[in-house]
Amino acid sequence: AGDRIEGSFTVVNRLGSGASADALLVTRNGEDERLVLKVAIDAQHNDRLKAEAEVLAKLRHQNIVTLKDSLTVAGRTALLLERRARHVDRLLADGAVHE
Repeated sequence: AGDRIEGSFTVVNRLGSGASADALLVTRNGEDERLVLKVAIDAQHNDRLKAEAEVLAKLRHQNIVTLKDSLTVAGRTALLLERRARHVDRLLADGAVHE
């Protein structure tokens, strides 16, 4: 937490990792808004994230996270996504998801 990474991002927290990418909770340029930066784990996964970005850019639905930007961080494809914390917090409060 607190690490600065290329693109004027400050890491707030590491959210997790999957088969092709790591997800980081970030702020950008010192702003208060928290976003999710999904970064390919290595260059071999760049194409997979680029394809995901192309699909997300075409979709608009309340249950699908919004793509804010597609960029490159340290030579790896990264997706800047809106944070859906309110939705997750509501699910936790309703007991639909367990911490």
